[in-house]
Amino acid sequence: MYGTSPASLEITAWPLDPIPANGTLECQFAGRVSEAVSDVLVRNLEDRVVAARLDSLTAKRVVRIAIEMLQNLHHHAPGQGICGFRVVSTATGWWLASRNEVEEPVKTELVQRFAELKGMDLEELRSHQREVLNAPERSAHGGGGVGLIEIMRRTERNLALSTVPSGDNHWIVELTAHIAVSS
Repeated sequence: MYGTSPASLEITAWPLDPIPANGTLECQFAGRVSEAVSDVLVRNLEDRVVAARLDSLTAKRVVRIAIEMLQNLHHHAPGQGICGFRVVSTATGWWLASRNEVEEPVKTELVQRFAELKGMDLEELRSHQREVLNAPERSAHGGGGVGLIEIMRRTERNLALSTVPSGDNHWIVELTAHIAVSS
């Protein structure tokens, strides 16, 4: 069960769908995200995709999505910085998930933005990403949502967003991406 603060995130259970529990746990982290932590996680993941003998394109996608998710955690970690990150491989592909706590207004905006992006086809996503990159304005936290668009594109829209209440006006947000592998 989730508590009322980010420090109480139950990272080992990962009860939210759709990340599978029956794959190989390639990487998992819970705690304060920093550049050093992200560097270790990305290097570990690079080693894991090489060991798994993924084709070059799939390996690049897995690593790039991990980087985008970790950057998201850097930008949107709660005050205490407690977040979670997990990578699981299965026979059908690689699943990457990140989670952090946000306040109600951020959750509402993220759910709305996610729905808008999920409704776009891949060409619309590409065009929208260019528009966002060229726009002079950014959101209050400095970003324009390019990371979410990038993840959506690289997974070919195979992305899920789950939210769970974690206290007074706070939510745990979990983003789960699936990168299919050819057999």
